[in-house]
Amino acid sequence: MYIDLSKAPDFLKLEPGDLFRLEREKVEDLRIFFDNSSFPTAVIGLSGGLDSAVSLALIVRALGPERVIAVRLPCWDLHTNSLQRAEEIAQSVQLPPENLLTVNITEPVESLCRLRGIDLTNRRIENKKRIGNIAARMRMQVLMDECTIHDALLIGTENQTEKLMAYYTIGGDEVSNYEPIQNLWKTQVFQLAKHLRLPNCVLDAAPSAELWVGQTDEDEMGINYLTIDTVLLGHRLGLGRNILNQRHHVSFDDHIRVMQHFERLAGKRGSPHIAPR
Repeated sequence: MYIDLSKAPDFLKLEPGDLFRLEREKVEDLRIFFDNSSFPTAVIGLSGGLDSAVSLALIVRALGPERVIAVRLPCWDLHTNSLQRAEEIAQSVQLPPENLLTVNITEPVESLCRLRGIDLTNRRIENKKRIGNIAARMRMQVLMDECTIHDALLIGTENQTEKLMAYYTIGGDEVSNYEPIQNLWKTQVFQLAKHLRLPNCVLDAAPSAELWVGQTDEDEMGINYLTIDTVLLGHRLGLGRNILNQRHHVSFDDHIRVMQHFERLAGKRGSPHIAPR
């Protein structure tokens, strides 16, 4: 498994009973949500990563595989392994083959980049971010169009760690009608994935939005998920950096790095801001 759960503090660990209860409650909540809506179908982007795999497994359990449309959205040649993982995930939850769609977004992404004057051969970090944001928003345009085609609601795949670290693209992967795992830390999503018996290839893969070659979530944020979760949940529980250092081996530098990132992006995390008067 990519995250070594044996190193997770007790306050991040879910016991077997907790996992069974969590699965039952999330499936029930999804079922109630759709029963109370006028939409018969769910659409979800299936990247081949952990979060979309867990979200897919939950919505399939809630609605049945026939009522779920999963969409793979490759761009350039970055997604060979993740396309295969997505297929394994779909098979593991018994999604009908015709319900797994693939839409290659390379052409529209390149077209919009050219329109915006972005040199696709220049891989400076500012270009990478612009290209990555365009790709993330293009994915969302396709997913929302699939919702229109299938009279469906969009299932999101965001976890609590990403939300609090503002690690998402506004108008891209943060758009959804329902977020089944946004109240779970990334470390806990790994635990739920293992409980749901998702393929090992998903559990072992480094989390990545795959918006450019070699990108990983942790490289981009500058710190690993287990440390982020330990610091942020520890902070919520009132555990100071001295306690986290002594009991959970979080360095002072890592603690400062996480909290500075968290505080710096509060404006993005709170969007949209509503005028007070």
